[in-house]
Amino acid sequence: MSQELDYINPHYCPVYKRTIDIDLCYESLMCLNRCFSVSSVVELTRLTNIEEARQICAACPYSEL
Repeated sequence: MSQELDYINPHYCPVYKRTIDIDLCYESLMCLNRCFSVSSVVELTRLTNIEEARQICAACPYSEL
């Protein structure tokens, strides 16, 4: 069964292990995909393993653009 993703409302993020809004999701996705510097998102600078975060983000259905 396919579940439609909600790109408007907050959703659980496996990188941050909490519910985040879609703006933070998009900004984090862009940084983790090396479009922007990781340092441009404060929440990402708090993570201890950016490479692991990249792998987790890539596996998330919200990362499919």
